[in-house]
Amino acid sequence: MRLLKTVDKLKALSDNKIMRIADCVEEASFKRDDYIIRQGEVGDSFYVIQDGQVKVTKNKVSIACCWIRLSFVHAAVVTFT
Repeated sequence: MRLLKTVDKLKALSDNKIMRIADCVEEASFKRDDYIIRQGEVGDSFYVIQDGQVKVTKNKVSIACCWIRLSFVHAAVVTFT
């Protein structure tokens, strides 16, 4: 729950709502160059980076990097850098 409270998109939520989200959270670990999501897949996940960073690519071109405490939704190809 502590990590969720640090996410900008969730800061305005009450503790009760954050607890409800925390009850649904599943932790996942990825290795460098693993794909987390791929372009064109159905978007049904919300990710929070707890440690490390990810690279966002579209058509094999890097378009963004995300670091600790940022969140992202299922929207583009993401690999660890």
